[in-house]
Amino acid sequence: MSTHQKRIATVALCAAMFIAFTSTAQETTVADPGAQLTTPVRDWTLRFGLVAVGNSGDTAVTTDPGGVDVDINGGGGLFVSFERRMTPLLGLEMGLLGTGSDMNISTSAGSKHHWDNEADSLAMGSLTIGLNFHFVDSESIDFYAGPLLAFNHYAGVSAHCSDDCWDKHDDWTTSTTRSDSEVTWGAKAGVDFLLGQKRRWSVGGSLTYMDATYNFEQISAPGKTAIDLDPVMLSVGVGFRF
Repeated sequence: MSTHQKRIATVALCAAMFIAFTSTAQETTVADPGAQLTTPVRDWTLRFGLVAVGNSGDTAVTTDPGGVDVDINGGGGLFVSFERRMTPLLGLEMGLLGTGSDMNISTSAGSKHHWDNEADSLAMGSLTIGLNFHFVDSESIDFYAGPLLAFNHYAGVSAHCSDDCWDKHDDWTTSTTRSDSEVTWGAKAGVDFLLGQKRRWSVGGSLTYMDATYNFEQISAPGKTAIDLDPVMLSVGVGFRF
């Protein structure tokens, strides 16, 4: 997806979330026929736990001499989120997510074909907001799914090279990229298994996809390049309703 198309999709998703939020912002109540009173829906859910990240991204940067190959693989992290249940069907969820993905940087110096492999980690912090449609919410299970928006911030990446890989001398050289941020879209589907008679505690999991891209200045030459991460994240954790 091009940058222009991503911006159009992000604006459209923002508009849809705003319309859904303003049209359902009033607190929903359910009637108790016996007492002729209204009982408010338990409308907040706290979720927290662990995240496993599955992604694959790579790029090749041409340098003089040699080149740089960057490969990013899976990783893990932590998450916490709050969901405000606006109606029995619809909820608005805000979350914080911190992950680190394994990164391997390989450098080659001209005709020498000298390779130096550096393992590093690409750290990503995300602030997410999403609409959850609760398709099944029974006494024992709550299944939900919906779209989300994410603000992702990436930390800078450092790499080392020796034996005249970049600066044409024999000393170790460290090169660091700048940090990067983006606003992007995604989707999430999850399930909570409710525990106890009051259904306050739960255990569950979710599957999240993000159309994420890490843009960084080339490690050893002027200019910029990008890696499509597009992570699929499996979350498992505990929930509490109040």
